[in-house]
Amino acid sequence: MNPIYINIILKMLVAFCILLVYINLSGKGSLAPISAIDQVGNVVLGAIIGGPLYNPSISFLLLVIAATFWAGLLLLVRYLTFQRTFAKDFVDGTSIRLMQNGILLTQNFRKARLSIRDFIMLLHQRWLHQFRNSE
Repeated sequence: MNPIYINIILKMLVAFCILLVYINLSGKGSLAPISAIDQVGNVVLGAIIGGPLYNPSISFLLLVIAATFWAGLLLLVRYLTFQRTFAKDFVDGTSIRLMQNGILLTQNFRKARLSIRDFIMLLHQRWLHQFRNSE
């Protein structure tokens, strides 16, 4: 077998193992994003793993170091956001209440940068139809 193919197969196996360890350590059952940082982190992790697979000039060791470092950084951010409120607010932003007791809090929609129409559409998609406007 061609040594280039062996190199690709070995890189794929190691990358797969890194992903399995990352998923298990993160406590998630999949790479499905929960937050924006998860989405960006997954895309970057995919690029870190996917780029070197077919590029023989990037060493096996560099792939392992880069993927492990990035996965570790994502795990650290995930840990900090679960342990510290200030870290969660910094990474995910603070929550803004848009509805209380079935009443839309229209003054908070500008802070959330969300239109009332879009919010009502989201509610209807979740089969919620009964609410009142606070104005």
